Amino acid sequence: MIKKNISNGRILAVEDEDILLEKDGTWFKNFEKDGILKPYEDWHLSPKDRAEDLAQRLNRQQIAALFSRDIKTIGKHINNSLREELDGESVGAKFATTATD
Repeated sequence: MIKKNISNGRILAVEDEDILLEKDGTWFKNFEKDGILKPYEDWHLSPKDRAEDLAQRLNRQQIAALFSRDIKTIGKHINNSLREELDGESVGAKFATTATD
């Protein structure tokens, strides 16, 4: 376990040293290991700003895993949201019948 002091007694701990990024004397986790500090990795930013940045970077498969849904469901929600945004109309869900009893 590698530990770095980051501020006010706070410690950043990682098992993989390659994930560490030092910028201006401060340590961060660089999840993509590309040496570029992205907003979602910058713990100086608000949780809201970090979450918004990360959400923009996720693909449909990652969003589906995050919400425990299948990719088709996520695709429908994304398409509905885009349609609503472009048309300026509310979009309601049409439920599919999966079985009859």
